[in-house]
Amino acid sequence: MCSKTSGERIRHGGHMISDGSGGYLVTSLPNQLFRLTSAGEATLLATLPGKNACGLARNPDTGEIVVAQNLTPSLARVSADGKTVAILAADSKRLSYPTAMIAERNH
Repeated sequence: MCSKTSGERIRHGGHMISDGSGGYLVTSLPNQLFRLTSAGEATLLATLPGKNACGLARNPDTGEIVVAQNLTPSLARVSADGKTVAILAADSKRLSYPTAMIAERNH
């Protein structure tokens, strides 16, 4: 995946999920999260604090994104606008190699 963004590219596109508004959220190794429009325009949404972003989940109510990072066993939380990035959980005994995420809506 090599979508252009203001001179940048998604060089190592990985996991992709819907962004809830017709576009997508895409991870790129080692630690980037991009927003990709249906027209193919990409913008860097966030730089993650860990390495090897692999699993993605999006809270459909808040737009908040959680990213599994398996080389630094942790889950990162990214605000819907990408301005706030924080470690949600980091525990090598319980998160030895996280690779996938799932989000469910409580009814």
